[in-house]
Amino acid sequence: MFVEPNEMVFLYNQAVAQLVPEYINLTPSNLNSQTALTWQLDRSHDWIILSPTIGSTLINQAQITIDPAMFAEVGSFQASVTVTVTEPTPVEGSPKVVPVRLIVVEDMPFSIFLPSVNR
Repeated sequence: MFVEPNEMVFLYNQAVAQLVPEYINLTPSNLNSQTALTWQLDRSHDWIILSPTIGSTLINQAQITIDPAMFAEVGSFQASVTVTVTEPTPVEGSPKVVPVRLIVVEDMPFSIFLPSVNR
């Protein structure tokens, strides 16, 4: 089993209540054959939101996002999402732990404005 991406990083700006990115697609796949793998997701912390938690490598990917309401303090927070193949078993590479990092800031010290190009 192969899972992409192999890590996830989110940034939450408290001043504007903005999470970047809003979500990350997690895609489990079977690199060794075309056989569908049924997978299940688990999270290490309640602030990680998984949708769906069960799927198949042929038709599903999962959206991973964060519940920023659980963070009143600024800082860097670590967690993980575990992808486990439930059928067929055993499968090499299962379970796969994907690290999740959330960085919470009060505000960004600067903004970047790109020039507009009109044609």
